[in-house]
Amino acid sequence: AGLILARGLIVTSDHGTGRIHVVHPDGTLVGEVDTGLGAGALSGLVEAPGGKLWLLDMRGDRVLELDITN
Repeated sequence: AGLILARGLIVTSDHGTGRIHVVHPDGTLVGEVDTGLGAGALSGLVEAPGGKLWLLDMRGDRVLELDITN
């Protein structure tokens, strides 16, 4: 559902699972977050100031903030 380059890493949001994946450009998985939103919720993401991600939750009609600084 979403794909961005943040801090030199590829970050994707998966509409089918509700998970966020962080991948090094060489293909190595750096980390993964289960948002708890489930399938069909995530529709996009953007890097916000201060090392945060803003996620669009289509089912909840809201924007969520995720801290990715750690």
